[in-house]
Amino acid sequence: MSSWVAIFPVTDAETLFAKLVETIDACLVEPGHYVIIEAPDNRFVQALVDPDGVLAIETVAAQFLSDTPRPLTLADEDALLRLGWRPPSEHSPNWHRVFVDPWPWPAPLAAEMTARTLLTVHHAYDEVLNISLHPANTTTRVSTCEAACSIASSARNCSAL
Repeated sequence: MSSWVAIFPVTDAETLFAKLVETIDACLVEPGHYVIIEAPDNRFVQALVDPDGVLAIETVAAQFLSDTPRPLTLADEDALLRLGWRPPSEHSPNWHRVFVDPWPWPAPLAAEMTARTLLTVHHAYDEVLNISLHPANTTTRVSTCEAACSIASSARNCSAL
């Protein structure tokens, strides 16, 4: 699978969800890739599938948005918790979630979390998103522990890439 970038206007939740399922599914079918979904004001969600097929997703934490026009609010952080994200910790500076088990297939759940996060927390309705897919470092592995999960290396102020 080669790298690509798409400009994606968000017109409705169903179309966004379908695009995210398709993109995350492509990463799961051919592990060793990551996708970044960039929203305005430095907000993003990203996903990585390591060579073992473990899927990790992250979204930006408040500490990286303090100098932007729309920092994360306490209501945004409450929404992230309700959506199933784990908060930033010593293991990951961003909100994160890891899907270790390949059954049930994690693409729809990860896409649902990502879509709801983009729409309710990052306010991406009627915005244009940049979606890019890239090959990952083949040695990058998702690490897990009891309290939190993250990716072993770092990029873009986060631990997922």
